[in-house]
Amino acid sequence: QDNFFELGGDSILSLQIVARLRRAGWKVTPRQLFERQSVMSLAGVAERADAADAAAGPSQAPASGAVPLLPIQAEFLESDIPARHHWNQAILLQIRGVLDPARLARALDAVVRHHDALRMRYAQDAQGQWRQAYGAPGEVGEAELLWVRRADTPAAAAALCEAAQRSLDLERGPLLRALALELPGSGASGTADASGTAATPATPASQWRLLLAIHHLVIDGVSWRILLEDLQSAYACAQDRAIDLPHKTSAYQAWGERLQAYPDAHPDEAAWWERLADVPAHLPCDWPDGADTFRHHVGASVTLDRAATQRLLKDAPAAYRTQVNDLLLTALGRALCAWSGHARILIDLEGHGREDLHDDLDLSRTVGWFTSLYPILLDPQGEPGAALKRVKEDLRRIPRRGIGYGLLSHL
Repeated sequence: QDNFFELGGDSILSLQIVARLRRAGWKVTPRQLFERQSVMSLAGVAERADAADAAAGPSQAPASGAVPLLPIQAEFLESDIPARHHWNQAILLQIRGVLDPARLARALDAVVRHHDALRMRYAQDAQGQWRQAYGAPGEVGEAELLWVRRADTPAAAAALCEAAQRSLDLERGPLLRALALELPGSGASGTADASGTAATPATPASQWRLLLAIHHLVIDGVSWRILLEDLQSAYACAQDRAIDLPHKTSAYQAWGERLQAYPDAHPDEAAWWERLADVPAHLPCDWPDGADTFRHHVGASVTLDRAATQRLLKDAPAAYRTQVNDLLLTALGRALCAWSGHARILIDLEGHGREDLHDDLDLSRTVGWFTSLYPILLDPQGEPGAALKRVKEDLRRIPRRGIGYGLLSHL
């Protein structure tokens, strides 16, 4: 009977739970998980999935054709970004034991064929408008997806990683580059020829790293979890059996097409966003007209001790019947207002964008850039408990978790 959200659950974790339940043969929607927040309550609506459900589900054939741009993609492509091909998300993995490059290449090829968004291609039409469409399966060969290289120094490894990051191509592909790096160990190491094919096997003493660089246009945080799980599974299968990945959920294309009707389906929503026009959104700046690029951004990290973490993640959400998001946003609003002198403040908030809008679409295992971006009003004045309640209520009133803002702005 434990409450999912009181235990630290959130909307992204809910998508993972839905996907894993489906793999275990149970049908549950994210909406049901939000409405029934304990296992006992959820058991009352969970349904057994059978072969008929799988047959009636999304097509497992390779997707093809044009794909409408989602608002977050359109905003990126409309931005003045000089190196548009180099806007990636990347992860560097430490490999246990010896890496088999040929086996990894087969696994990567299977994953890219399975997750259609990784085959997306981009081009501008005669009017300068950006378009996206699926490339053909196998258009980028295994050797192009995976580079196998040896680096004897940290500087050499960094240079190879930089080259891999810069090698993506929006028009011709690939949009995913894998770099298998063999680093010197305490024993003998294997070698790779100029084409990247392993010439001699490496000993267990070699250290391996795997860089995965993917253009942000086709990946987000939820997608990484799906992709890494499938790559691990495919690599295990490629050792001695056919690669068999879980069934695909609804295509990115289907989601984009369905969203085209959103403005007509919700004609009154624009008024919600227009009411925010007079709320302050600017913070004090030393150089307000200066460049605003990521290379100028500076981050600060703070670590909470065990007691404070317990209060933040468990005690306070239970006491106020709220979520961690509400607590953090209230604290942020109070800090920003105290610093800027504003009584209220407007900030942009990101959501995962995979909202449960249509019963016949399942995005729990779909790879792509779904992120929604929308402004929220923070009115955190007064006693902390009252401020938290006000922020919480304002957040709950946002229509459909903010997904309409980008759609109404770009469609």
